[in-house]
Amino acid sequence: MPKVGRSKKRKLTEPWSRGIVRKNLERRKKIQKTLRQQLEMKKKAEQEGRQPHQNGRPKILTEVEEEELVSILVNGSEGVPAPTEKDVCPLAHSIRQKHRPFTHDVREPRSPEWARKFRLRHPELRLMKPTFFDKYRLFQTTSDTIIPFLQNIRERIKNEAYHPALILNLDETSCQIKGTSKSGRVVSSKTKFLPALQKIPLHHLTCLFLVQANGWHLPSHMILPSYYKSETIEKYYNPNMSIHFSNKGWMTKELFHTIMMDSVLPRLTDLRAKLTQNDQARILILLDGHGSRLNLDLWEEYYKNGVDVVCIPAHTSHVVQPLDRAPNAVFKRRLRGAPPAPGLRTLATDLPPFLDGITDCVEEALLPSVVRAGFRNAGV
Repeated sequence: MPKVGRSKKRKLTEPWSRGIVRKNLERRKKIQKTLRQQLEMKKKAEQEGRQPHQNGRPKILTEVEEEELVSILVNGSEGVPAPTEKDVCPLAHSIRQKHRPFTHDVREPRSPEWARKFRLRHPELRLMKPTFFDKYRLFQTTSDTIIPFLQNIRERIKNEAYHPALILNLDETSCQIKGTSKSGRVVSSKTKFLPALQKIPLHHLTCLFLVQANGWHLPSHMILPSYYKSETIEKYYNPNMSIHFSNKGWMTKELFHTIMMDSVLPRLTDLRAKLTQNDQARILILLDGHGSRLNLDLWEEYYKNGVDVVCIPAHTSHVVQPLDRAPNAVFKRRLRGAPPAPGLRTLATDLPPFLDGITDCVEEALLPSVVRAGFRNAGV
């Protein structure tokens, strides 16, 4: 009978196995040699009184220059954001050139790795991520402000017996993700809070949403800058999205008056007639205190059409406004995967996919379950 198994000794005598063993031995010798060299370099550095990573080269900054750089990072400058680790490198080079302007050594720390090691060598420095903070919201969002507002709303709903479809919230939100610098900043170790600086664009893209307490919603409105006017926009049609233009894409008093008079109020009166069959039934709209709402003629039209308007207290919309409690968050999260806003040169090619992407985001954000969750979370 043939032999079934092979011995371990015979396996190692095969040509391919001998090659593997030889390569493993060579790799092991290289690793041992590298470790010995690192140990020798570390001992030599300790004897010479320097850091092991310098490898015999002079320091990029002297002790005096390092102290000056640390003081700049700890104290900071008014109106100037704290530098990132990448920004520390040119700052160190400028300090070095200031103290040694005629030196022939033009080495400049280009890698953030040098800044990271510099920060670790100085315990008075730390890396901190900025956080967006609105002090007005913090001070205004109190029980003294929110509880009376919610009590007023609930009493109105109880006394007037509004139909759920006639309780609306109207608000606009940006179609762009406002960039905030979230990269780590080198600051003093005593710093407890670092505010984030938002990059607000000169031109804006705005969406106006109108949601109802029963989960429905009226057609949305998009506001684009005036330079977006083109043949592509004129040919674009969507029954659930109306497109308007303003100078820089922001909501204005005139544009808000036009939208309310031409679109919102006629739809609300028709909806009231279908649902209640009573022209005297009241309609409730929740608005924020944006300057575009302050229009005397429009408020007279509210009164004539039986519309009750309640303004949300300033700086509390993130707590008591239904759109801010669910739909806007879903819209912004979905917007991160949508096509970016087109520029002026690529307007003809990039505008249709951008509008289609915004439409998909709006449809997902205004699902009945999301809208009802917003009203429920806001306590309305």
